[in-house]
Amino acid sequence: ATTQDETERLSALVRSSSSGRTDEAQSNGTKTSR
Repeated sequence: ATTQDETERLSALVRSSSSGRTDEAQSNGTKTSR
């Protein structure tokens, strides 16, 4: 039950890193889809 959470977290981090918003992503967690 931690795989999905970790996967989503990684996805969000990667997406944020691509956009250059790692701080916002980490603060919002998986709530930042964009």
